[in-house]
Amino acid sequence: MIHGLKDFQKKKSIDQQFRRKFEIKARADIGLFAEPSWIGDMTTENDIVLIYFEDKPMTFARIEEIQADHKPDWYHVKLLMLQVPIQVVTWILRTAYISGSEFTMNGNRMRLEQVTCPEDPETAIPDEDIVDDTPKTGEKGKKVISFSDLKKH
Repeated sequence: MIHGLKDFQKKKSIDQQFRRKFEIKARADIGLFAEPSWIGDMTTENDIVLIYFEDKPMTFARIEEIQADHKPDWYHVKLLMLQVPIQVVTWILRTAYISGSEFTMNGNRMRLEQVTCPEDPETAIPDEDIVDDTPKTGEKGKKVISFSDLKKH
């Protein structure tokens, strides 16, 4: 439910993003032009991105807000820089730049890369590949070291 002007503008901005994405996809589907590579993985609000500066990872940020600019296909992107000290910045970017295409800022190459949670390492390794290297009971030459005994010394 929309309660205020800011909520309305936020919803309108998000609706415009997805409407634009749908229009581009529809035109590509009927053969008017090739579908851009960024269509499938659109970065949106609350996504974590890794910011690259001159092809080197610089910092992580969370996209706090995306507001439409007065120019078509440009947006005010509010980023919470996840660093110490915390900073909030607003960049004016095109849709393609938000979704990972390279752009320049003051002559420096920049890029945003959406961060996804890596696969759980426990499910990534098949059971047959796991080697049990825990010592078996009764093996000679094995010594158990107590950490509580080490603290006493």
